[in-house]
Amino acid sequence: MSEGDEEWSLAFSVSVNAPNLKLYASDFLSGTGDEFTHPISARHRMVETLTVFDDVLIPWADVFFVDRPDLATETALGFVEFHRFTAVSYKLPLLDAMVGAGLAVARANGTDGAGHVRDKLTWLVGYAESVRGLCHLAALRSDVEGGVACPDVLTTNLAKWVFARDFHGAVERLQDLAGGLLVTGPGGRDWRAQEVRPVLEKYLAAAWPGQDRIAVMNLISELTTRSYGGYQAVLAMQAEGSVEAEKIALWRAYEPTRALRYAQTLGGWQEDAGGHHAGLGR
Repeated sequence: MSEGDEEWSLAFSVSVNAPNLKLYASDFLSGTGDEFTHPISARHRMVETLTVFDDVLIPWADVFFVDRPDLATETALGFVEFHRFTAVSYKLPLLDAMVGAGLAVARANGTDGAGHVRDKLTWLVGYAESVRGLCHLAALRSDVEGGVACPDVLTTNLAKWVFARDFHGAVERLQDLAGGLLVTGPGGRDWRAQEVRPVLEKYLAAAWPGQDRIAVMNLISELTTRSYGGYQAVLAMQAEGSVEAEKIALWRAYEPTRALRYAQTLGGWQEDAGGHHAGLGR
């Protein structure tokens, strides 16, 4: 924001039950699926809303500032970096679930000893632990201001970028490990039918019994192919900032002086204070 944007420059907190505050909830992932085929979303409801302020009274005690465009950018970016740090933190259990499901389905299928399977599992482990390591590093590099630890901007955005950039690669590998049963497996009604279940158990068995093998398949289907998986795929790319937003923030936060001076020392050229070429130094 800049001068002239005063009337649009304000920040405040508001209670979710404030009069005239309207939240129009999406019906996506309303939690109506069969627990057999939807082991996550049938029990855990995800709520997204369009929030509308329709003549909502905000008490002055809840207003952080008003008519201060000079504070707008710093406030927005401050919120984003905390929000992005929490985003990377809460994504870690999802990545652990994907790694665990990959390990389990390889064992259930009896393919865990194959080299190409180990390769995919190693990639999944490396992906999850890279995001975890960057998340921890963002916390360790925090700046403490007024008793508040502010996560490192560069490492936070790097962690979120790595998570978003490689998420669809993780989905691809997990689906490859599982196989076609992700979409051809039986539904809950067939599994519960007394005359059908013995047939399913017989032909779905591999290294693990059919019951356990199809349970792993249903978990991976939830994570990668069904509505919950699609929801997570969109969150990976867009929630807490898009991939491009993270790349922009990473670039802005990076201080290139050390790398440039080191390369300059090795290569022997010179630059003036403004970064302009000034000839060879040798």
